[in-house]
Amino acid sequence: MQKKCLVLCSFLLFLFSSCSTDFDIASDWKEITVIYGLLNAGDTAQYVRVNKAFLSENTSALEIAPIADSLYHNPPAQVQLKRIDASNNVLQTLTMQRVNAAAEGIVKDNGLFATSPYYLYKTNAPLNPDFKYRIEVTTPENKVITAETDVIANFDAIRPDPEFDISLLSENYTFRWSPSDEVGIYDMDMYVRFDEQRIAPSGSIVTEPRTIKWNVFSNLNRETSIETGKVNYDLNIDAFFAFLNQNLSDVDSVEYRYFKGFDFFIHAGSNELKTYNDVSFAQFGVTASQILLEYTNINGGLGLFASRYSKQILNVKLSNQSLDLLACDPRTKALKFASSPGNPAFPDCN
Repeated sequence: MQKKCLVLCSFLLFLFSSCSTDFDIASDWKEITVIYGLLNAGDTAQYVRVNKAFLSENTSALEIAPIADSLYHNPPAQVQLKRIDASNNVLQTLTMQRVNAAAEGIVKDNGLFATSPYYLYKTNAPLNPDFKYRIEVTTPENKVITAETDVIANFDAIRPDPEFDISLLSENYTFRWSPSDEVGIYDMDMYVRFDEQRIAPSGSIVTEPRTIKWNVFSNLNRETSIETGKVNYDLNIDAFFAFLNQNLSDVDSVEYRYFKGFDFFIHAGSNELKTYNDVSFAQFGVTASQILLEYTNINGGLGLFASRYSKQILNVKLSNQSLDLLACDPRTKALKFASSPGNPAFPDCN
């Protein structure tokens, strides 16, 4: 998501620097505050990025971008995170501290803009999902920029459930979880864990743990996915087998692969994030007559202030019949998964 913010800033620079000279839109120096933040009630720390977009009449934007002093307020802006109730009363004020992202283990992608120093604003205070949060950025010139977002709470996952094995015997497997009014979109990642038994160059047998990741879906619309009060998504089993074949083609030295479990991560994004994505994707149509600035919900500036939450469902198993299917079905037999321990021919097939 940080790349999207950079795109916004880059496009803003391009727009300003490529305007016709018939219009004198540039003063000596114009400064716009850009805020990017995704609150996460499941995290132990919250980070918000506060930058400057800029326009100089005498200097190319391409020359300004690599200069770190041009990207940050000096002296630093004051950034506060405020918990508010339905009547906009402030119940708690958190002052966020400016930190060097490198010291936090966060590395900025290389690109047009300066990468060092890379400043973020941080708080370790826990968030209360029962309330909205407002960010207030006060610049050295005493300009106040604000934005608000709901905070997504933890939610119940009905399927998958670590207490129940997954079956691959049907055409589809239906994921199901409880919706939340604060959520607009969902993503899901699946991690497939297995032990891989290989023949080493020395001829000995070596067993190593492996994990492969599948982005099952992205930008699933909450409203259009609700059935009988729950969010539902049907995973096509053929698509899952195709994913395995695409990512496990290196079978020459493999003796067996022993399935260990699935780990699922359901990523929920707030309604502000959904609107941001909808507007961004809509501008890529081939019939678009012009490029517009991306969606922003920042009052007095540009950027995005939203929230997210990641639900983890760990160590989900396959049923014995599904293990046998994975091992023996023509669609996946070449991948050399072991059959179920209860199969008389284990680890082979009957």
